[in-house]
Amino acid sequence: MNSTTDLASDLAFIRERIGRAKQPGGAATIYFLWAGICLVGFVLTDLNAPLAGAFWAVAGPAGALASGVLGYRWSRRMGQVSKQEGFQHAAHWGGMMGAIVLSQILVATGTVPPESGAATILLIVSLGYFYGGLHLERPLLWLSGLQLVGYLVVVLSSNPPWTLIGIFLAIGFAWVGRSELKRSAGQPQPHLVKP
Repeated sequence: MNSTTDLASDLAFIRERIGRAKQPGGAATIYFLWAGICLVGFVLTDLNAPLAGAFWAVAGPAGALASGVLGYRWSRRMGQVSKQEGFQHAAHWGGMMGAIVLSQILVATGTVPPESGAATILLIVSLGYFYGGLHLERPLLWLSGLQLVGYLVVVLSSNPPWTLIGIFLAIGFAWVGRSELKRSAGQPQPHLVKP
C-alpha cells in the first residue's frame, strides 16, 4: 500500500511541476527593478547626458546581475530550477549586453555620431526583448514594442523626450510586474522539492 501511495504522491508532484512549467512568466520583482532603472536612466539622459552614460554603464550590468539572482530565487521558490533555462537567459541577456558594448565602438571611432549612440542602444535592447519574448517570456514582446516606439520617437525627433519615454517604459515594466504578481497569486504555493 505504501508503494502505491508513494507512486500517487510522486505522480501528483510531477503533474504539478509540469503544469507550472507550461505557465509563462517570471519574477515580478525583475520587472519592477527595470521600471526603476529605466525611469532614473531616461530622466538622467534629459538632465545630464554624461551622468546618464555613467549611470547606464553601472546600472545595466548591475541590473542584469540582480535580475539573474532574482530569477534564480523565483525559480527555486516555484520548484523549477533548470540549469538549461538559466543558461539560456544568461546567454540571451549577455549577448544583448555584448552587442551594446560593441555598438559603442562605432561611437568611439566616430563611425556613428555620439547623439546616435543612445538610439542605437535602444534599438538593440528592443530587439533583445523581442527575441526574449519569442524564446523566453511572452511579456517581453509587449515591452519590446514600447521600446521600439521609443526608438522611433528618438530617431524622428530633433529633441527626443527621454523623460517621457522613460516614464512610458517604467509604466510598461511596472504593468507587466503587476500582471505577474496577479498571475502568480492564483497559483498554489509550491511544496518542498523532492530529491
